[in-house]
Amino acid sequence: MQAHEGENVGTSYRPDWRKIEGKDLTIGGEGMKQFYDRTVPDTLNKLGKKYGAKTQLNAHPLPNTEQGTTMGHHFPITEEMRQGVLQHGHPMYDHGGVVHKAEGGTMNPTPTMAEMRLALLRSNPLAVQSYGANEAPGMNPKAYIPPDIQQDKFPPPGGAALPTGGIDTNPTQAGQQLMPQQQQGVPPSPPGAAGQPAPQSLQGQGSPLQQPPSNILQMTPQGQALNAIKPPQAPQAPQGMKDGSAVKKEKYTPPGLGRSENEPKIARAPAKTNQELEQIALRIAPQMLGQFENAKHLGDVTGGKTLQQYKREQELQHDLRKIKETGPVPEVDLGQHVGKVMVGLPGDYTRSNYMLHGVGNTQFENPVHLEGGSRYSETHPDALWASQHDAAQNVQNLANAASRQHNDADVLATHLKMSPDGMYYALHFAKPILEGIAAARLSRSDQKHLTDLIRNKEVGFGTFPGAPHVKNLEALAEAVKIFPEFRKHLGSLMMKKYATEPFGLPSGADIMHAVSEPSLRNLETGVTGHTIGELHHDKPLTESGHGTYSADIPGKFLGKSAVPIPYELQFPDAVKALRESKNPKHREALFGTLKMFGARQQIHPQLVDEIGRYRDMVKKFTGKKKGGKISKDTMTFELTMKKKGK
Repeated sequence: MQAHEGENVGTSYRPDWRKIEGKDLTIGGEGMKQFYDRTVPDTLNKLGKKYGAKTQLNAHPLPNTEQGTTMGHHFPITEEMRQGVLQHGHPMYDHGGVVHKAEGGTMNPTPTMAEMRLALLRSNPLAVQSYGANEAPGMNPKAYIPPDIQQDKFPPPGGAALPTGGIDTNPTQAGQQLMPQQQQGVPPSPPGAAGQPAPQSLQGQGSPLQQPPSNILQMTPQGQALNAIKPPQAPQAPQGMKDGSAVKKEKYTPPGLGRSENEPKIARAPAKTNQELEQIALRIAPQMLGQFENAKHLGDVTGGKTLQQYKREQELQHDLRKIKETGPVPEVDLGQHVGKVMVGLPGDYTRSNYMLHGVGNTQFENPVHLEGGSRYSETHPDALWASQHDAAQNVQNLANAASRQHNDADVLATHLKMSPDGMYYALHFAKPILEGIAAARLSRSDQKHLTDLIRNKEVGFGTFPGAPHVKNLEALAEAVKIFPEFRKHLGSLMMKKYATEPFGLPSGADIMHAVSEPSLRNLETGVTGHTIGELHHDKPLTESGHGTYSADIPGKFLGKSAVPIPYELQFPDAVKALRESKNPKHREALFGTLKMFGARQQIHPQLVDEIGRYRDMVKKFTGKKKGGKISKDTMTFELTMKKKGK
């Protein structure tokens, strides 16, 4: 069987196979007989011993259409047991229970949905897809009955108004309907940025009463039975108050970067001098022309690209076919939008509106739809960007907060380029990797070697010993689609030469080059302006047809900035607030912290003036002044004159 791992048995007939059939055929079943006739009764007997309850084997008649009735096992729940369990609960585990512990991390007695799905992937990647799907529709509403703290007991069923729970209707928030509600008036902490996987939300759609943390097990009859044995516990004191200690301080938020109803405006940053703007222009202009001082400079700007790879890319050709003609992209004049606010939407820099038929000399059997990054809105009239639901809602929350800070001002949004690592999350980066594997026609030994690398090689996202064999590319593609952590693992792994060169696969770097937006791929992380649009924060999110993301963020595409603008020039007030933060970590990781709090900036005349002067300098240094073409000779001359001037 190991020799044929990953093959579809429905398409491969073996002459040595034999068929067994017959109406009364019985195969196996001894293991389940042991489970239902001994294991389950023994467990129930232990629970019922102190109440005098014992499992009665073959004592309960069950209807059977063929045989009339079938006798099943019966475990009586006595009144004494019911009262004892309701008032005092019952242990769920013996011998100390189960401790969930992340590798190298902290103890987590209640794992999140993402953690449980990831654990299942590492043992059996496809088994998790339908857990709870059959059981959930027939469930009763789940509710938390608050205890009577003074009497140290729980009211009887029906003694409190029970809210209606519900079942999952949103595939991107599995199990969230049973999660506790966020307290009213408390601003949500920012989850992941748009274009990135977001942490599991703690906000549900069910009961307004306090509920204990939930998980997918509680959506099954078995999980409900466990809940009945051990009722929800009384609310615990907040962390930091145990044994009389003081409440932990809330995390510090620089003034103006919060999201409260009365959040003040961010203090205005001082006007930049021509010298400061020139330094920024001299940093960005060479990147636009592909001029790097040395290999270190190239690697620092591009996130690790080697000089050899950069030179290779100058001749690298791909089979890319545009889907829809869109015409020239207009330049947005911020002077026409004074009084509005701008927010930053972090996102990858993949192409949009293309079909990728091949990378380098490798042709794909199944072309890959490139629909990501910054220009998604150019071909989606009512959407500005797409992201996972929680991340998209976070963008709406940021826009609402920024608008409130400035008297309900209209909101614009600009693309904020993420690091190359952000590309690993994109499904349209993973799909070409799989197409490259399919095109390579690997030998059996190479398939085994590559599968071992995928399952066991650690590249920053853990190991996945349960990942499908590369012979079963359909299963591998399904795992890539369902599990973001595995998708990032595969993308990161394929950037390593040892994972591609021995097998004759297209390198991850070549695939990255094929799927990335040419005008962004060699620019530093954090540049803005490749797309600018209206963000309609007062409209609801809509379901997305995007291959990776689930929700469209409503808005309207306007165009782009004349030249790429680094984030410290696009959001000077927010950057100043972070540089003056009381928390030194905010200054140490400036761009990451800006994304966490949410990049925002009022468009005022000072900002328009600074960006205008910077734009003219960049055009001068790149030879684009007055519509001229980019000239490396012009750039070299300008840089030489600047160095001599110093």
